[in-house]
Amino acid sequence: TWDLFAQVHERRRSLASWWDLWRWRRFERRALRAARRVVVMSEKDTALAGVRQKTVVIPNGVDLDRFRATPEPEGGTPELLFVGSFRHFPNVRAFLFLLDEVWPRIARRELRLTVVAGPQPELYWTARPLEPRITLHGYVADVQPLYQRATLVLIPTVVSAGTNLKALEAMASQRAIVSTPSGVAGLGLAHGESVWIASEAQEFAAGILRLLDEPPLRRRLACEARRIAEQRYGWDAIARRQMALWRELLAEDDGAAEGASG
Repeated sequence: TWDLFAQVHERRRSLASWWDLWRWRRFERRALRAARRVVVMSEKDTALAGVRQKTVVIPNGVDLDRFRATPEPEGGTPELLFVGSFRHFPNVRAFLFLLDEVWPRIARRELRLTVVAGPQPELYWTARPLEPRITLHGYVADVQPLYQRATLVLIPTVVSAGTNLKALEAMASQRAIVSTPSGVAGLGLAHGESVWIASEAQEFAAGILRLLDEPPLRRRLACEARRIAEQRYGWDAIARRQMALWRELLAEDDGAAEGASG
């Protein structure tokens, strides 16, 4: 969590943001030092934890059978997809960045934007009229059909921590992603090979337009992202890491018991 507040402080540079960062960093470092093992989601988290010798990386995962690789839709109006519950404030900031700074730069094109904002989004942002080409959903029981209809998946997070589940869903669905660096942090994706990464609004918009104009590049990114999802983020691969950790801990317990009895 303190990584998230560090990103907030980097942008706000206020006494309140510094205080939040200091409190969370102190709390989390104390808790991590007290733990026997620390399970983190990425190598980035290992460095942030500061207890590398007892840190184990077990990433978030995705159901590869539910989020299947499907061909992208042919013909029709290209559809952009952003998935992020507004209950999590970085997703609100991401949507506003997309709506206010990115969309005006691409709105001249024939496009549709679909946003999945989670339950009761009106509680977490000041709603405003949206143009007809932008559809904002609340709770969606199954987002998988939306990935199937999407031409591109957008992850415009301004601040983020941990690894992004919506990125894993898009990867598994074999959809090309345009993301800020924080949106795909820790996932092992490479710009121009398995994802398109852009930090600023103008670059983000340019990335969207380029991938829309270059279907071979878009499909290459999508296929490589799916390959990485299969290799690293399926439940079978993650279960093997989890089982290895349990065996290691049990072996330590057995060794300690033998030492005590001896």
